[in-house]
Amino acid sequence: MNSILKERRIQSFYSKKLLNRDPKNSSSTYQKINKEAFDHLREHELMLIDHHRVDSYQAAIARFVHPGDTVIDLGTGVGILAFFAAKQDAKKVYAIDHSKIIWIAEQVAIFNKIDNVEFIQIHSKQLTLAAPVDVIVHDQIGNFLLDEDMVENICDLRDRLLKKGGRIIPDTFDLFIEPVKIIDSQHVPLIKDMNIHGIDFSCLQEDVAEEDYSYLWKSDPATVDYYLCDPQPIYSFNLQTINPGDIPDALEYSRVVQHAGRLDGFIVYFRCAFDEDIEITTGPFQNRATSWKYCLLRVETAFYEQGDLLNFELKADDLRFPPTWRWHTR
Repeated sequence: MNSILKERRIQSFYSKKLLNRDPKNSSSTYQKINKEAFDHLREHELMLIDHHRVDSYQAAIARFVHPGDTVIDLGTGVGILAFFAAKQDAKKVYAIDHSKIIWIAEQVAIFNKIDNVEFIQIHSKQLTLAAPVDVIVHDQIGNFLLDEDMVENICDLRDRLLKKGGRIIPDTFDLFIEPVKIIDSQHVPLIKDMNIHGIDFSCLQEDVAEEDYSYLWKSDPATVDYYLCDPQPIYSFNLQTINPGDIPDALEYSRVVQHAGRLDGFIVYFRCAFDEDIEITTGPFQNRATSWKYCLLRVETAFYEQGDLLNFELKADDLRFPPTWRWHTR
């Protein structure tokens, strides 16, 4: 494949208010949207029935939270991670959330006779404690990995309120943006490539389609047929050492195609590691964490042979903010 494909971008995400937010004040705008989204129990129900997510967190907390520890659960929601920590005989768990959903968590704690959790409705940046804690537990992970201000919020708590040598659960992350072929029954071509019962849409270009045209949400593990290349992280970091200013504004790779076929787009997903044998993945195959969707970045359909070189580049005004993502391949 040797043609250079047109740059695409995510034109809308979360809400139109976010599209127009001030980059210098992006966190405060996101906080409002996030708070509203997680006020509703339906979001928490989806997380609670995600067995891959819940079982991984429970196993990691059982391994790394020790009797007598003090713990912050950042973004506690309905409290499940705080309760896991409390059951490890933690001395005290501070369950933090800026959403009113935290009062649901308090009801659950009372009903289950869990008395070593203190619930605080506050944004974590306003949290102050008398002494630093041993462990930070969190699920500040967005569908695009970085889009819930995880790095900024965790770094703030780490630097102010975590003991030296303290633990962050989870702390190790890999972002993947992988070229894939979609199974034929779920492949959605660009509209300009469609011909439906003799009606030719080739006169149309993407700018006349709906504003979310350049990407598709996916959650079904049976959607992706295969990767064209062997998966490799495009970006990796550890919350123990990263700082917010370290996040890049461009990502790229060149890879040799291992599996010939049609390129339908690039799947965005992540892997987070708690330990060598405990991890969560949102990759598009079996045993994925279902409470996160993965995203298909669309490109013009292209065909690659084994051994072809596939080049991908993504640029962003802010990698945490997917509407600023722009990508192309050749």
